[in-house]
Amino acid sequence: MYRTCCPDDVENQTCFQILGFDIMLDADLKPWLIEVNHAPSLATESVFDVNIKQKLLRDTISLLNLSLARKQHYIQQTKQAVQLRMVTGKKVKSTPQEKEEKRREANELRDIQEQKLRGGFELIFPLADTPENEPMIEKYTQFLETARDQYDYFNSGRRKSDIIGEVQNKQLLQQAHLHQKPMWSGQGLPPGH
Repeated sequence: MYRTCCPDDVENQTCFQILGFDIMLDADLKPWLIEVNHAPSLATESVFDVNIKQKLLRDTISLLNLSLARKQHYIQQTKQAVQLRMVTGKKVKSTPQEKEEKRREANELRDIQEQKLRGGFELIFPLADTPENEPMIEKYTQFLETARDQYDYFNSGRRKSDIIGEVQNKQLLQQAHLHQKPMWSGQGLPPGH
């Protein structure tokens, strides 16, 4: 949906979201994810809340890498695009491959920048692709697939698994139809009618 609304934003920096993770520790101090809130409360009802949420907001704003220089660069790029459109009468569009390459480059730069500006945040995914990280990579990948499935269901009313199931059922029916033998031989009605 984001790419539909902002097709030219290869840096993926038009919006962001803060998620709230509710975690409970058991008797062995093992963390259990209770829920993820898409709109967590930023109310401060105690000194503890103030400390945590101030740091959260400070680190979030730092990660966004907001600066006057970036704003001026964006304004300049926008002006150049408008001037070019006025001269040529066309909006210059990148090919899907060019957009993907720009997106890849922007992601690499953003990853480097985020490491410098992460403040108190700790990167938990994606993990380095090493044998010891493999169980966690599989676990986080399952979470991401579930989140994508929920997103698809929310936006289309259909889950990816439902769509895949429908496609598989159609394929099975087509295969069965191709291999189906007639119950009688000859043309027309079955013998005896």
